[in-house]
Amino acid sequence: MGIPKNILTLYQDGVELKTTLTSVHKGKIKIAALDQATLITPFQHPQDDTDETSSDFSTLETAENAFGIDDRPAFLHDEPPDDKEEVQEADQGFGSMDQSSEEDQFEEEETNEDILLSLMSRVPAKHYAHAINLPRSLVHTLHLRGNFTELKPRKRKKQIFNEIIDRQGDAELPKDHYDCLFTESGETYAFVYKGDIPIIQAFDDIQPHLKVKPRFVSVCTDEVALINLLRFNYDDIGEDEIIALVNIEDVQSSFIITKGTNVIHFSQSIREDLRSPSLLNAISGKLLYDQDLGHYQDITRIILTGEARQIDAKAFFEQDDVSVRVEYLSLNPDKFIIPEDSSESYTDYAIPLGLAVQVLFPKKKDTLLINLLPDYVLRRQKTFKLAWHGLLLLLLIFLVPFAINWLYV
Repeated sequence: MGIPKNILTLYQDGVELKTTLTSVHKGKIKIAALDQATLITPFQHPQDDTDETSSDFSTLETAENAFGIDDRPAFLHDEPPDDKEEVQEADQGFGSMDQSSEEDQFEEEETNEDILLSLMSRVPAKHYAHAINLPRSLVHTLHLRGNFTELKPRKRKKQIFNEIIDRQGDAELPKDHYDCLFTESGETYAFVYKGDIPIIQAFDDIQPHLKVKPRFVSVCTDEVALINLLRFNYDDIGEDEIIALVNIEDVQSSFIITKGTNVIHFSQSIREDLRSPSLLNAISGKLLYDQDLGHYQDITRIILTGEARQIDAKAFFEQDDVSVRVEYLSLNPDKFIIPEDSSESYTDYAIPLGLAVQVLFPKKKDTLLINLLPDYVLRRQKTFKLAWHGLLLLLLIFLVPFAINWLYV
């Protein structure tokens, strides 16, 4: 599977569906278009309605509800289009979606599949591979005990799988439903999910109406996407800096603690509504609690992503601790090509842009290649290829009529 040159990323958080069209140009990520749509309801996981009490997948020793924490933690190589006008027209159409109009709000028969189909009809699908996020509400992030990095790959994989099964209590977990991150300090984090991925199911539902099948190359967790964006975008991070990468979303927020660009801690989800007056206090309290529990050094820099601008989170954290450098995510012009007429802040597109980094620059040394794309999706996307003996057989079949004709002439 080659590295795609153009990528459509889809990021879902609750009813928000954010999308980006990006490509590689002279070593930079070129942003062609952005869009944001509002779903009718969140793409539902089959267990969302019944697995409310599951707490086997805990990332820390004890979840403190006082901080508002939920203890259930949360695409093919193609040549770029030759017809530039075709791409430009497609990009213009892609950016013109608006699901917030009054007419759409009162369209009783509209469904999530209609919204997704409307989106895909505006994208030059045959030129773009697809990458999607796996929402935190569907992912269990497990902090595994023990240094698995010292084990041989086969033994390590077996022991990790056994520990996941022990923590989950379900021996029927498919082995393509988890992947692991090994940190510089020897810590191991496993990202696990159950059942099918809702947005892929939605694509399957609209497939009869699509001219080209979507080609998925990556399913990535929010945390991994953010880390990849941090490593790709920032050149001014010191090796000893303790950074809190805080992602604030409509449904649930979280943060990642890094030393330099190396992960040292993932937080649990903080289930507070974006408009909740206690959300920022909950995040701040959780930062202090996790710091005390993990015994890492004082945070020196806070980078805010997601919907942080909507609630003026920068002002809160600056007031909370004046000694800490606080900033919203900003894109490095040496790494990204941004449309000249763009007025976007890009803070709230951090995760879909992180997805693009992972797919477009997989060979970079510091790119995390955590991929939870199901095996069945990979299998049905494989193109038919003939080995040398198959080609030889076809050549012989082609030559038989000529040989017979030569014998009887």
